[in-house]
Amino acid sequence: MELEPEHLYKLDKLVTLLSISEDLSIVFVRCNEPVLCNALYTETVKRLEGELFIYDINMSESSPDLLKLLNEAKASELYTQNIKGNKKVAFFVFGLDKAIEKKTSEGKSEALLLLNMMRERFLTIENPVIIWINSISLSKILKEAPDFFSWRTTVLEFDMKKEEVVRAAIDFGDTELESLSKKELEDRWEYYSRLLKEYHEKGTIDSQKFAYWNYKLGMIKLLRGYSKEAITYFQESLKISRQIGDRRGECAVLGKLGNACSDVGEVKKAIEYYERALFISHEVGDQHSDGVLLGNLGSSYLHLGEVTKAIEYYEQALLISRKIGDRRGEGINLGNLGSSYLHLGEVTKAIKYYEQALVVSREIGDRRNEGGLLSNLGSSYFHLGEVTKAIEYYEQALLISREIGDRRAEGNNLGNLGSSYHSLGEVTKAIEYYEQALVVSRETGDLNGEENHLGNLASFYYYLGEMKKALGYYEQALLISRKIGDRRGEETHLGNLGNALRNLGEVTKAIEYYEQALLISREIGDKRGEENHLGRLGVAYSDLGEMKKALGYYEQALLISREIGDRRGEETHLGDLGNIYNDLGEIAKAIECYEQALLISREIGDRHGEGSHLNNLGNSYYRLGEIKKAIEYYEQALLISREVGDRHGEGNRLGNLGNAYEDLGEFTKAIKYYQQALAISKKTGYRRGEGHHLCNIGTSYSNLGEFTKSIEYYEQALIISQEIGDRRNEESILGNLGSSYGSLGEINKAFGYFERALSISREVGDRHGEARWLCNLGVIYLQFGDLNKAIEFLEMSLLIGKELKDPIIIDLCEHQLNSLKKQVNKI
Repeated sequence: MELEPEHLYKLDKLVTLLSISEDLSIVFVRCNEPVLCNALYTETVKRLEGELFIYDINMSESSPDLLKLLNEAKASELYTQNIKGNKKVAFFVFGLDKAIEKKTSEGKSEALLLLNMMRERFLTIENPVIIWINSISLSKILKEAPDFFSWRTTVLEFDMKKEEVVRAAIDFGDTELESLSKKELEDRWEYYSRLLKEYHEKGTIDSQKFAYWNYKLGMIKLLRGYSKEAITYFQESLKISRQIGDRRGECAVLGKLGNACSDVGEVKKAIEYYERALFISHEVGDQHSDGVLLGNLGSSYLHLGEVTKAIEYYEQALLISRKIGDRRGEGINLGNLGSSYLHLGEVTKAIKYYEQALVVSREIGDRRNEGGLLSNLGSSYFHLGEVTKAIEYYEQALLISREIGDRRAEGNNLGNLGSSYHSLGEVTKAIEYYEQALVVSRETGDLNGEENHLGNLASFYYYLGEMKKALGYYEQALLISRKIGDRRGEETHLGNLGNALRNLGEVTKAIEYYEQALLISREIGDKRGEENHLGRLGVAYSDLGEMKKALGYYEQALLISREIGDRRGEETHLGDLGNIYNDLGEIAKAIECYEQALLISREIGDRHGEGSHLNNLGNSYYRLGEIKKAIEYYEQALLISREVGDRHGEGNRLGNLGNAYEDLGEFTKAIKYYQQALAISKKTGYRRGEGHHLCNIGTSYSNLGEFTKSIEYYEQALIISQEIGDRRNEESILGNLGSSYGSLGEINKAFGYFERALSISREVGDRHGEARWLCNLGVIYLQFGDLNKAIEFLEMSLLIGKELKDPIIIDLCEHQLNSLKKQVNKI
C-alpha cells in the first residue's frame, strides 16, 4: 500500500529517533492494520539500510518474556557481527499482542507482569526497542504494566483511512422475485406492465389484481435498485389494498415502503412503515412477516448507529426464522448480526456470523444475500488489513450484483474496491472504481451512495493536495446531504469544505462553513463535532489576527472537551488558549494554560505535546524578559523533539534559542542556532521555516553592524515569503529591509520598504506591526524635514500603542513627539 502524508510525517520521527539514539529508547508503534504495519516496516528498513541493523524479535504465548528474548539476541553471533562492524542495532518487537494472552494462575498477563517487574533491567539493553502493538494491547499495557509504560520515549500511532461501505441486508420477503436473474426480472416487468395497460385500455376494474400488479412492479424496481420509482408503485398498491380491506396485502406493502425509504436514506420514515406493518402482522398472526419486519427494524437502527438496539431486533428475528424453519430469513439475520459486531469493532466475531450466513445462503441458492455477505466479508478483511483478500471478496460480490441486476449493490461494491485500491496506493485504479460507483449511484437514484462516493473522491483529492478538485466534490456531497436530510453528513461536508478553503487561504469563507457545521452539531447533539468546529473557528480567527474572538471559541471548545472527557482535546485547547493570551500580552494567564496543558500531556503520555508546551512556556518567559529561564525551557523542549524525532519541532526550538541569545547580545551564538534551524527547514522542505530563519540571520548580522550582509539574507527570506504567501513574515522582512537601508543612509529606499510593510500590516490586521511602521515612517519624515507629517504619523502610532498597551511604542513615540513639538514651537 502507499503510505499517506500523515504516515510519512510520523515515520520521519521514528527514523530520526533511531538515527540519533545511542542508548535504550522504548517506542510503542500502535498500528491495528497488518497491511499498514508491513508498509511502515518496509519503508523503515529501506530508509535505514546501511545505517542501522534492525533485529526482529518475535514474542508469542510460548515466549512471553521480552527481556529474556532481548538478552538472547544480544548474545547472538548476528548481533556481535553488526556491533563489530560499527553498525548500530535496533530491536523491533512483534507478537506482544499474542504473548499477552498467556495468563498466570491469578488471571494476569504473564508478559505484562514480567515487563513491569523487570523494568529496570531493560537499562542493560542499551539499544532502541521498538514495540509494535495494536490498540487493545496498548490499553492493557497502560493498565497492567504502567511502570514499564512510563519509561517510554514516545508512542507513535498509525491509522489507515477506511472508506468501505458495510450494509445490513434488507429482507424483502418475496422469494419468488428475488431469485430471478436480471433478464427474468426485465421479462416480469414487461409482463405486469402489459397486463396493467390492457386492463386500463379496456376499462376493466379489478382492484385486487391492480393492487397485486402494482406491488410486483414496485418490487422489481426495488430489486433493481430504483427505489424512488418503486415508492410510486407501492403507494398505489397501498391505497387499493386499504380500499378493499386487504390487511395482509397492506402489511406486505407497508413493509416494502419501509425497504424503499431505507434505500433512499429516509430511515426514520422506514421505521414508521415497519412498525405499522408489524402491528398488522401481529394482528393477523403472520409469524413469517413478524420475523422479516423485526429484522428490517434492526437494519434501520443499525443505520442510525444504535447497534445494541439493532442486535436485539436481529436476535428476535433469528429466533422466529429458526422456529418456523425460514432458512432464508435465518441466513439474512445471521449476516446482519455479523454487520452489527463489525460496527462494534469485533471483526473476528463478525466474520463467524458472515460465514455461517454464507453457508445457509449457498445451500438455498439465495444469490442476492450471498452477494451481500461476500461484500461484508470483504469489509471485514479490509478492517484486518488483509486488503488483497478483501478485494477477492468484493470482486465475487460485484459479479453476483451484475448477474442479478442489483445496481445499488453494484455501486457499493465498486466503491469498496476503490477504497481497497486506494489503501494499496494504486491511485488510478482507485479513482476509476470511485467514478464508476458514482455513475451507478446516480443512475439508480441512490442518493446515500452518491453522497458517500462523492465524499470519498473529495477526501482522495484533499490528501493529494488538489484542493480545488476536493472542493468541487465536497460541494456536491453537501448538496445531496441536504436533499436527503442527512444532517450528520451535512455537518461533516461543511467542516471539510472549511478545511479545504482554509488551505487555499480563504479564511473568511472557511469561517462561514465552520459556523454552519457548528450549528448543525448543536442541533443534532454531536458534542465531539461541536468541540472540533469550535476549535477550527479558533484557529481561523487566530489566522486573521482576531485574538479575542479566537479566545472565545477556544474557551468553549475547552469546556466541551472537559464535559465529554476528551483529555487530548483538553490539552490542545489549553495550549491554544495559552498562545492567544501570549498574543494578547496576558503572559501570566498564558503560563497558567501552558502548565495545565503540560501536566495533561505527561499524564496521557503525549511526548510531542509535552515538548510543544515546554517550548511555549519558554516563549512566555521570553516575553517577560526572563531570557535565561526561557532558554531552560527551550533546551528541555529541544531534547524531547530530538528524542521523538520531531524535526519540525527541533527546528522551531533551535530558532527560539537563537532568538534568546540574540536578546542577550550573543549575536554570533544566535547565528549558529539559526543556521542549524535553517538546515533542518531546507532538509524537510519546510519553506515557511526557511523564510523565518533567513530573516532572523539577517537581523543578527544587522545587530553586528553588517548591514549589507543582513540585506542579502532579508532578500532571500522575502522571495520565499512571497512565493508561499506568508504575508506576516513578508511584512516583517520588508520592515527589516527598511531599517537596514536606513542604517546605510539610503533613506528613500527605507521609506519605500516601510510603506509596503505598513500596507501589509493593515491588510492582515497586525496592529503591533502597524504601530511600528507608522513610528518608523514618522522618523523618516523627520529626516526629510517634514515636521507636520512626522507628527501626524507618530501620533497615529502612539494611539495604537496606547490601545495595545505597548510600552516600547508609547515611550518611543512620546519621546519623539515631545522633541518635535519643541522644535515646532521654536519655529
